[in-house]
Amino acid sequence: MIDLALWLNPLNGAKPSGEDLRNDPAFHELERLTEPQVKVVHDGNSKPTSQSSPVDWTAVLEKAEELRPRGRDLRLLVIVARALANEEGLAGLAQGLTLIAKTLEQYWDTMHPALR
Repeated sequence: MIDLALWLNPLNGAKPSGEDLRNDPAFHELERLTEPQVKVVHDGNSKPTSQSSPVDWTAVLEKAEELRPRGRDLRLLVIVARALANEEGLAGLAQGLTLIAKTLEQYWDTMHPALR
């Protein structure tokens, strides 16, 4: 489980939602961590086969925690909610949805991605 208070504190007086993580390489790395790793195996005799390893949701939460102090981004929060649900079941899902709801409530005008 995560500390909601840390995720809900303003990041900066002038920019309470911090920076937009859209083009941040660390955010793209986090997105890649949410995808199962697929490896294609060629044995030389038959058709190639693929093997996939499950997502390491603990690693996803750790990487998300690194991004937490940089931006209040809905995409980041959805990833956190998914990771919590996979790690903690319904209690994790409830905490993730609470995080999203409270963030929207507090940072609607400044959170990322910006409304267009």
